[in-house]
Amino acid sequence: KTADVDALLARIETAMPPLKGVLHAAGILDDGILQQLDWGRFEPVFAPKVQGGWNLHARLAGKPLDFFVLFSSAAATFGAPGQGNYAAANAFLDALARFRGAGRSPALSIAWAGWGEIGMAANPEIARRMETDGRQLIPVRDGLALLYKLLGRGLNQATVAPIDWAQLSAAHPELRQVPFLSVLAPEMQVA
Repeated sequence: KTADVDALLARIETAMPPLKGVLHAAGILDDGILQQLDWGRFEPVFAPKVQGGWNLHARLAGKPLDFFVLFSSAAATFGAPGQGNYAAANAFLDALARFRGAGRSPALSIAWAGWGEIGMAANPEIARRMETDGRQLIPVRDGLALLYKLLGRGLNQATVAPIDWAQLSAAHPELRQVPFLSVLAPEMQVA
């Protein structure tokens, strides 16, 4: 909420050293097929990402930040069954980073695959499903090292998704029909 961001920034300004950067890492899942996702199921998933990201952007416009990092999801890059609302919210973060970058404001949106020990993919059932079809989890230590490296690259957007393409192709042969994936990984091409 805008009021919450304003209160936090006011507290930082009065009681802390100057704000040097932002890491926006919010997210909620509410999976369902697209026909069942009315606005009541979109809004709770959108709000933390879309409203939260926009509020931070708007309130920090023109501030001398060293970094402004948005934690997006590989669901926005590749899609994810049952996650149309989540993929759309993350695609907004990717677009926001490009928008900020065009205005010469610091911005990096990282479309992460699941992290192993924390976050949404730390759920054992979700982790098992991901690993069964070739989507590997990112260990926290590796994720933090990659975050540090990406901050120094001058990018506005990146996707970090360790995938065993041959295993994914075998588990989901229908994905071989997706042109983006067939160009990205030869293993995904139709034989």
